[in-house]
Amino acid sequence: MVKKGTIVDASILPSSGRPLSDKKRQELAAEPSPQIDTGADSTKKGGTWYFGYKGHIGVDMQSKLIRKATFTPASVHDSTQTEELISYDEKALFGDKAYVDGHHKHSARHYGWYYGVLDKAKRNQPLSGSQKKRNRKLNSVRAAVEHTFAWMKTKANLVAKRAKNQTRNRLRFVFACIGWNLSRAGFLLEKTKSMGR
Repeated sequence: MVKKGTIVDASILPSSGRPLSDKKRQELAAEPSPQIDTGADSTKKGGTWYFGYKGHIGVDMQSKLIRKATFTPASVHDSTQTEELISYDEKALFGDKAYVDGHHKHSARHYGWYYGVLDKAKRNQPLSGSQKKRNRKLNSVRAAVEHTFAWMKTKANLVAKRAKNQTRNRLRFVFACIGWNLSRAGFLLEKTKSMGR
């Protein structure tokens, strides 16, 4: 592994269950049911509400192998998982606007990384032309992580979380990460052989 940089990203993984009212959650806390998913919760993205979980991954930008992964309820903000997804031996950090964080920008400077997190517009302060140009350039690098989630949702059938609790759903996500790494490693080994190395 070259360890040139880490791309962090998250994907919403809908639950097969339905959103629960506060009253229902209190009832289930007293009398849990193995048929009702109490680990999942709701989040809004692009004007649409989703009920389920989020899978978070830190992918090596060169090999596209998943180095670290976390699994949370859907309402957990992407940026809260950055610390868990960094290996601290990379040379760069890439992420979308959800990962904008002054602390990690400072850490990147401290560790000598390239900070490749997209710039985010602020209220009454739109992005400048140079920031938009930088974002387009970084998006071409960051897009590599989308291949990983696309594989998980098609090949590993991770479109919806079928299990009724967070532990089992997390296990399915971990197995999907392992599956991707095995598939990707096989591809990389074949590529190496074809290049005569």
